[in-house]
Amino acid sequence: MNSKSWYAERGIPFRRGYLLYGAPGAGKTSLIHSIAGELNLDVYILSLSRSGLDDSSLSQVISELPEKCIALMEDIDAAFHHGLTREGPSPADDAEDGPDGPRKPRAAAPSGKVSLSGLLNALDGIGAQEGRILFATTNKYTALDPALCRPGRMDLHIEFRNASRYQAEELFKRFYLPSGSLSDRPLEAAGAPAAKPYRDDDQESTDSGYGGSRAESEKLIDVDESSAPSPSRRSSSPEKPSFVGVSHSQRAPRMSPERFRELATRFADAIPERKLSMAALQGYLMTYKIRPVQAVEDVAAWVERELAQKDAAEDDP
Repeated sequence: MNSKSWYAERGIPFRRGYLLYGAPGAGKTSLIHSIAGELNLDVYILSLSRSGLDDSSLSQVISELPEKCIALMEDIDAAFHHGLTREGPSPADDAEDGPDGPRKPRAAAPSGKVSLSGLLNALDGIGAQEGRILFATTNKYTALDPALCRPGRMDLHIEFRNASRYQAEELFKRFYLPSGSLSDRPLEAAGAPAAKPYRDDDQESTDSGYGGSRAESEKLIDVDESSAPSPSRRSSSPEKPSFVGVSHSQRAPRMSPERFRELATRFADAIPERKLSMAALQGYLMTYKIRPVQAVEDVAAWVERELAQKDAAEDDP
């Protein structure tokens, strides 16, 4: 971003293209958001399948981008391979039986009027804007045309894979460790108060992870069938709603960072290498937002269910 003159002296267009590909839920879009925040750049999403978009309007849109920005094209393969998209009917769904027997499936209608040549000209043609960073994402790397992937258009190809055990362990720590333990840099240096040390005892922390003060959250109480008020009491006091699950009034247990790291190691050991996405792991931990011990105890059964579902989906024609 600070080397425009270097590009100009060598006659190289001042722009870069990055192609992020790989497993769904591996963090492609999340990384782009992080980079935009770190560089303080606006993100312009270019939807190639938008109704009414053609080669001319796409070229105009790209040429009008500001000099310093991020242009994002998500699922770029979907623009030219409609039959491979994750949305919309397949060509076979449009087939109809005729008097002479089953008809052949009709070809899928194109999702837009943008052609491959029009996209290539917009990316690095005469009118292509300089100074921008282009990110394109796809889950189907082999479906892309080689002309789209060549250097000068997509300069760097980065594969995103499913989660490793190391990533699973770091995610668990990020989820449950006190803020002061997430970095070696003291929080006071950043203007934030130091985190209070956790104690590995039966007391509970003051942070439920749900927001609001402790006094507010303590207004929520658990009521189940066994502790429901008797008919005589119901008439004199408002009936409390009953529910199944974890009350917001509960707190994550106070634990030392060492105890959390031990749990993180056990959690990571239960995760098969490169079989589940980071999004899946995050979704699992979100259901145990304030229960790290139970998250570790239940993870093996969850992994077994997830892998069984993946196997069933792959076997399903």
